[in-house]
Amino acid sequence: MGPSEKLLRNIVLIGLAASIAAGCDDEQFKTAEGAAVSGEGCDAVEQVISGNCASCHSGAGAAGGLDLATDWYTAVIDGGYVVPGDSAGSVLFQRMSSTTSPMPPAGNIAAENQAIVSDWIDAGAEACSTAADGATDGGADGGVNTDGASLYSSGCAGCHGADGDSGYAPNLTEEVPGKDLEDIVEVVMFGEGGMPAVYTDDAQAAAVAQYVLDTFGG
Repeated sequence: MGPSEKLLRNIVLIGLAASIAAGCDDEQFKTAEGAAVSGEGCDAVEQVISGNCASCHSGAGAAGGLDLATDWYTAVIDGGYVVPGDSAGSVLFQRMSSTTSPMPPAGNIAAENQAIVSDWIDAGAEACSTAADGATDGGADGGVNTDGASLYSSGCAGCHGADGDSGYAPNLTEEVPGKDLEDIVEVVMFGEGGMPAVYTDDAQAAAVAQYVLDTFGG
């Protein structure tokens, strides 16, 4: 890596750190090591991202302008946050392993999760072989994922927990009953309180809102 590349990388790293510090509240992260993940390769990395990163990096208000909830792979590859074959030179892994400016801000995620990401990058950072369960991959909607379950997993479970009540965010099994679909769509698209907008696409917002209503509304 030449001097100019190193300088550019450092500028990106510093800018991202400042943006995340401004856009994320350390109090959100009650467990610094984050969500436990097992496995290897892109699918395991996707779980690391959704469980530890997407709570701040999602939707129109994503910290640092880095949306990891909609299409995390394209975001990190096209954005230059991952250098295939070089985890040490990849901003994504640098932030996860940093002792002075970690991501998430409260502290480093578990070493096992860091290893999943570094091993994937060093092996070439290949894309996931298949879309998430039921996710739309091309077709009439132009490739937008409109599967409510996978959207919830990517953009919501990191805060609310997979079961709606095991995260640091409000318990959905208590918050959702009594609300209608339009109420939930509005929160998903525009945020509420300390929650940022998550999905601003109409179809995605409706899909995840319907999933939330069906799963936690009764």
